[in-house]
Amino acid sequence: MKCPICKLENSADSIKCDCGYNFQFCRMEDPAKGTAQAVNDEAEEDADQRFGQMGWIVAVLFGLMILGVVIANVFFH
Repeated sequence: MKCPICKLENSADSIKCDCGYNFQFCRMEDPAKGTAQAVNDEAEEDADQRFGQMGWIVAVLFGLMILGVVIANVFFH
């Protein structure tokens, strides 16, 4: 099984990679603190990118709405 963090090939029955990634819980073990932290860097980056794209879409739609109101006031008032 390939580690999603360090890309090292591990045996199929491995519970933890040498880098500290725990296959069973899909978490990175932090050896300094002795705690586990979720490993979702790629998911977070994807979510950030989608959020950024949504922001641009909302901004463009809002701008078009304002432009429509201005044009309507010029031609129909």
